[in-house]
Amino acid sequence: MTKQDGHQAGGSGRRDLTLSGFVAASVTLACFAAGMYWVSLQQTRAQDWITHTHEVLATIATTRADLVDVQNGQRGFVITGRTEDLQPYEAARRAIGADVQRLRELTADNPAQQASTADLETALGPRLASAAAIVEARRRGGIEAARAIVESGEPAQQMLQLRDVLQRMAIEESRQLDLALDEHERELHTFWAGIAAMVAALVAVLAVLYRQQQRRQRAEEELLASERRFHDMTDSVSEYAIMMLDAQGRVQTWNTGAARIKGYAAAEVVGEHFSRFFTPEDREAGEPGRVLAAAARSGRFATEAWRVRKDGSRFWATVVVAPMKDAQGNVTGFSKIVRDLTQRRQAEEALRARELSTRLIAAQEEERRHIARELHDETGQALTLIRLLLTELEQQPHAGPDKAAEGMRLVDRAIAHIRGLSLRLRPPMLDDLGLADAIDSVLEQQARASGWRVTKVLPELEDRLPDEIETACFRICQEALTNAARYSGATEVAVILRVDAEGLALEVRDNGRGFELARYQTPEERRKHFGLVSMTERAALVGGELAITTAPGQGTRVRVRLPLRAMDLAGHAGADA
Repeated sequence: MTKQDGHQAGGSGRRDLTLSGFVAASVTLACFAAGMYWVSLQQTRAQDWITHTHEVLATIATTRADLVDVQNGQRGFVITGRTEDLQPYEAARRAIGADVQRLRELTADNPAQQASTADLETALGPRLASAAAIVEARRRGGIEAARAIVESGEPAQQMLQLRDVLQRMAIEESRQLDLALDEHERELHTFWAGIAAMVAALVAVLAVLYRQQQRRQRAEEELLASERRFHDMTDSVSEYAIMMLDAQGRVQTWNTGAARIKGYAAAEVVGEHFSRFFTPEDREAGEPGRVLAAAARSGRFATEAWRVRKDGSRFWATVVVAPMKDAQGNVTGFSKIVRDLTQRRQAEEALRARELSTRLIAAQEEERRHIARELHDETGQALTLIRLLLTELEQQPHAGPDKAAEGMRLVDRAIAHIRGLSLRLRPPMLDDLGLADAIDSVLEQQARASGWRVTKVLPELEDRLPDEIETACFRICQEALTNAARYSGATEVAVILRVDAEGLALEVRDNGRGFELARYQTPEERRKHFGLVSMTERAALVGGELAITTAPGQGTRVRVRLPLRAMDLAGHAGADA
């Protein structure tokens, strides 16, 4: 790392530390200001609690005073009998209802006080009724009648009950205020403890930030040294193309191996997009963008594919692309490693060709053995019987027509068997009438033997297809129908043949028992069941693709697509038109 780089790194570190400290201090001040605002709200709420309690206590005192006025006004009227002495009594009766209503409103959020207010109303009714009775008794019966009610003790008892309810309400309201103030004090203590903890945390955070900055600066220095070592190492590697890309896919670094494998000098590709290494068809399909997107999404992308050198030649490569991310997880670029596997692929293809040739020879020998057995067991026996019949007719010319008829049946059976063997080897109809009629013939033959219900779409092809395409398609169809007859137990079979813009397509499906496809794809099973392998290989030999879809109890569907040359497609398109 140069001195300038070191100064820049150090300056950046100091700026980061200053910014971090400023942010931490700002957050702390903001929290402190918010805390002070909260304290002011708490103080206001506490003041509201005190004011509310004083209002409740004042209303209780007013209610108590009105009760005393009711009692004193009634007492004065009993003594004097003058109507004007009833004014305090009547004013107190009118005011006491408003006092109770006000108490109900002030204590609406306190169930205990609401219950006491209800008790107050319950006790107030009888007391006001007894006061009214005393006044009425004084008016009608004189002082003695009123005194009798007073001396009964009931009004005094009612007054005592009302005083008890009001006293209970005053005590409850004072208790609620004490609880609220205690909670307020606890919250304030918690707040100031939090402020102290926050200040301590700020100091700790600043200390941690400082230590982190020191570590970051050391890590940056180590990273720069590591990058220098990495570049020195990659430049010395010639077996692998190692390069760095930016987030958009432009080449940033280029090692000796990349120059050897791809043929470009560093000055020719640094700053250029890496899509130039893809084949034209991959570029048109958007493959470069998909590679980067997959690497960014999954953390790694690996594949084997064709790539292009500077001179336009293609090579088979294994490619690994991995994203590089910053501390926030954002993709800042990609690392890409490429290895030329062309020689290995050629060796694998040669080995595969040898294995295929061996399997084909083995299949041919197996077919020859099968035909030899059938010729010996079926045709040989039929010819032997015919010879015996002819010998018997020679010795007994007058044996009758029955022997001749039996001989004709044996001859017909031998002819049919030989014709069946000929059809299996190479149906003449494929050469004489074409693919559709040949498939129709073998389908009808298998359907009669197996009792299938058949669905077929076999359009007449105006022009003959290339011989290798017709042969491959016919053999695949024949093998699929043979497998269905032998193993599936199907009752319905469909065969669909068509030519479209993508080539020749064949589909053979049945409603049989199906099978586990994965089981038959192991090397051991592939050696035992050459039919499935032969269908795949026949399609591959003419550049086609074959897919088998099956599952136990779900039937089987074989689909094959074989490519056609442009002139073949044009001929069939013209015929269709």
